[in-house]
Amino acid sequence: MTATTEAESPLFHYRAYSPFLGVSVGLALFIIWFVWVILLGGLSSKPSESPTAIVILIFDFALVSLSVISLSRRVWTIRFYEDTFAVRAKNLNKEFSYSQVKDLSTFRVMSGFQNRDIISIEVDGESSFTISGNPKSRILNIDLYHWLLTKVPTTPAGPARG
Repeated sequence: MTATTEAESPLFHYRAYSPFLGVSVGLALFIIWFVWVILLGGLSSKPSESPTAIVILIFDFALVSLSVISLSRRVWTIRFYEDTFAVRAKNLNKEFSYSQVKDLSTFRVMSGFQNRDIISIEVDGESSFTISGNPKSRILNIDLYHWLLTKVPTTPAGPARG
């Protein structure tokens, strides 16, 4: 990072869900399940047949699995400044200028019971970075995607405009 970006605060900041929290909660749930089902016998004479114990174990494995998957996520944090953006990801801690962006696109996916915007940023020499969500700045009164459209240089091929 340059001295200018270290001194100024980001205009937008994206941070991925922390997988370590999920692993910690999953481990705590597994310990509770183990003590309850194996050591205390659960609610029945056959602890493995207790529906509550099975549901807790399935939830626990799902939580830990999703957390481990998110450990391998490409993007952990992205900070957007006036002239550059800094990406921190697995095996990458680098700053890029907006002129290095080859493609900028957004699409909407169904996540649970709500629609969620996904922003994809393709940079020269790197695989694309994806951001789940499209945060809005109260200070600038604009969302990240539309703000990026003003920063990314347009060419005849140009970035995708959503």
